[in-house]
This record gives sequence, C-alpha cells and structure tokens, in this order.
Amino acid sequence: MVFKKPLVFLYHRVGLPAYENDNMAPEEFEKQMQYLSARGYRIISPGQYLSFLNREIDLPSRSILITFDDGAKNIIEYALPIMKRYNFKAAIFLNTAYIGEVMYHSREKRKFYKTREEALADSCHGEKLLRFSYLSWPEIKFLAEEGMDFGSHGHSHLVLTELTRKKLLEELDISRDILFKKIGREVDYFSYPWGTFNRHVKRYVKAAGYKVAFATDHSHREDVFSVKRILVRTRSSLDDFIRLINENLYL
Repeated sequence: MVFKKPLVFLYHRVGLPAYENDNMAPEEFEKQMQYLSARGYRIISPGQYLSFLNREIDLPSRSILITFDDGAKNIIEYALPIMKRYNFKAAIFLNTAYIGEVMYHSREKRKFYKTREEALADSCHGEKLLRFSYLSWPEIKFLAEEGMDFGSHGHSHLVLTELTRKKLLEELDISRDILFKKIGREVDYFSYPWGTFNRHVKRYVKAAGYKVAFATDHSHREDVFSVKRILVRTRSSLDDFIRLINENLYL
C-alpha cells in the first residue's frame, strides 16, 4: 500500500478541558502521533509538500503533513510537547488580527468576537460560543525556533467569498506582511478561513504571492491552490484516526 501523494491532516486545538471549546484530548492526540511514529510515517514540511507538487522532489510513500488552523494557544501547551517526543513538526496557520487575544467563536455566524457581549449584540443566541486564546508573538517565535512552519489563515478569519475586492486584498496582504515582519520569513502558505473559496478567491491568493493554499475537504477539484486536507475532528479516537488514513490510501 502506498500513498498517491502525501496526506495532509488538519487539526485545530489540543488541550484541556478535553472536548470543550473544540479541544482534542491530549491523550488521544498522543495516541495518533505514536501510531504514526511506530509505523514509520515521515512528517514533512509544507515546503517539501510544495516541492513535491511542483515535481521538484519525490517523497517516500508514507509521508504526511500535519497542519493546525487558527493558532490556538494550547498548541504550545499540549500539542508541542507531544510532537517533540516523536520529533514531529507542523505547519500552523495564523489569524494575524487576533495574535495574543482571547476570542469568542460563533459557528452559526462564522464570526469571531472579542467579548461575549459583542457576540450577543450580533444576535448570537441559542448556540454555545467557543472561547479560546490565540498564540502571542513571543510564543510564535518560540515555536518557529522549535522548527514549526507558519502560514496565513487570513487577517481576521472572514469568509473570503463574501468580501469586496478591496477587503479580500486586505485580508490576504495585511496578514502576509505582518507575518513576514514578525517572523522574518517569506510567507508562502495559505489556509482558507472556514475552508471557503472559489476561483475568484484562488486567483487573488496567487496574486498576493502565496505559493500553495490549503482547503478542508475533498469536495472540490484539487490543485496547488486548493490542496485537500483530512480534518481530524475533536473527538476522533485512535480507531477513527486509523480509519481516516485507510480511507485516503490508494492501492
């Protein structure tokens, strides 16, 4: 059994309390990383993945790219120590407007708010608002020193397909500029907020200077600006994780 190409996994948050605020239980995340390590899977960087897509390099059949969207603070508290035990790295996609902030997240409205009152004023009633803290710049710098890669997840985590041309350009350019100034690296990687994009958005992502863009599901035609990722859900057990791998293998 071999992969047709490297698989790309998408996580969001790993932390405690488990299953609250979309936190995956750390022990379940560790079981998944241990499984990959024990079976000889090779964790690659987004740069290696891009080179593979551009046919510049070949990769072993058991190659996987691990990604995190949003940049939640508990990545450094829980996910990093587990990944270090197995010498694994990840790509983390950041919302630059919320660095160091604590935000409330409405799935229903697909928006983020700085206070619960702000969310309620926007008619976010009848749903449980998710609250989580974002990584700070010193923490991001530390993660970079630990070998993590970073990309943009948009400036404000807005639905890009609903924006005017001017606002779309701002979301793409401001985020890329801030990350370059703060991290000191070219920002080649982009992850679509809410996984939402179309051909129009893809063109602007490319024009903004990104070299590869990651989506979240397998319902679209894949290319370098709509890379498919496998979402590992918060309550995924080891059996669920193994099933995800097997369902995405090619004979």
